[in-house]
Amino acid sequence: MLKRDPVIRFKPELLAKGTDEVVSSYLVEPEANWFGVINSFTNAAQKLGSLQRIEMERFAGTLLEAPLQ
Repeated sequence: MLKRDPVIRFKPELLAKGTDEVVSSYLVEPEANWFGVINSFTNAAQKLGSLQRIEMERFAGTLLEAPLQ
């Protein structure tokens, strides 16, 4: 089984472009748990170009694998 790096990496330029969309998506359907956060990223990704959308959705997937602290 492959081990995944637990450190979440996200390109700063994509984060800068997507932050407002993620926050807006969260405010439309606020849910104070991991599902709500991940849902905000995937909803925001739908408004991006193809490559950026895939990258943001992959990032949201890494949140599912991240250890809870």
